[in-house]
Amino acid sequence: MPSPEATARRQAPQRVNTLVIGAGQAGLATSYWLTQHRVEHQALERRATLGGAWQDRWDSFYLNTPNFSFMLPGLTYDGPEPDAFLPRDAVIDLFRDYAQRIAAPVQLGTEVTRIARERGRFSVETTDGRFTAENVVLANGAFQRPRIPAASAGLPGCVHQLHSHDYRNPQQLPDGAVLVVGTGQSGGQITEDLLAAGREVHLSVSACPEAPRRYRGQDTFYWILQINLDGPAYGINGLQVEHLPSPAARFMCNPLVPATMAATAYTCGNWAAAACGFTAALRERTTAYSPSATTSPDAWRWWKPGSASA
Repeated sequence: MPSPEATARRQAPQRVNTLVIGAGQAGLATSYWLTQHRVEHQALERRATLGGAWQDRWDSFYLNTPNFSFMLPGLTYDGPEPDAFLPRDAVIDLFRDYAQRIAAPVQLGTEVTRIARERGRFSVETTDGRFTAENVVLANGAFQRPRIPAASAGLPGCVHQLHSHDYRNPQQLPDGAVLVVGTGQSGGQITEDLLAAGREVHLSVSACPEAPRRYRGQDTFYWILQINLDGPAYGINGLQVEHLPSPAARFMCNPLVPATMAATAYTCGNWAAAACGFTAALRERTTAYSPSATTSPDAWRWWKPGSASA
């Protein structure tokens, strides 16, 4: 039976100034600033644990953004490996620790099912009762539902199909060659993972562009960061919504960038052509995978108490 507290929540709506829907990195950063400005708020997270969609990534996942570019309000990287990359579990632990550090008021296991405007306030229905709020911040992300191409329905039933959302490791897949469809960041990293396990891999190249890992002695993200931080002072502005050819351009795929410094050869240009067909040219990568420049097991714990600004 539900507790008296849960029953009371379902019967009478809880009043709060601001509701934040989602407690991933965007929701937690929003909570930080609301706390700084003394705005009463509540964050709602449908998952039972913090860590956001990073919990859905494969076992060998690494961020493709270097550690130095990790910037949350009140927490920036000050560890020994600024050019290395955080693995999946470190990313999850980091956000859980960050939520505690900033004392974010997060209610877990609460999915929002409806938001409506009523009598000058927002009425928010959830799986754990109702809320009314002056403001609602949507921080639930844009890529949470797998998109399956219609062509997949025409493949023979003997072909095992798995979306990247559900991929964890090569052991999930039956024996035989693997076709990876798409060369976004997920397709690239999963291709690397399969090749490292000795699998025969073919890659169906998508429209995602490539980007070099390093340029003029610096990581590509160093230059992107400089444009964002200092560009406007010199008349250089990052791409804004009003500059896009259409609103749909906001959902363009990110350029393919290797997730480790050692994998600088990890580009379509170095994959030897293997075949043509399906939806695009199929290419087979022939260079070896080396994770030696990823963050070491101990080095990524740079956010321990006392090691970063709060």
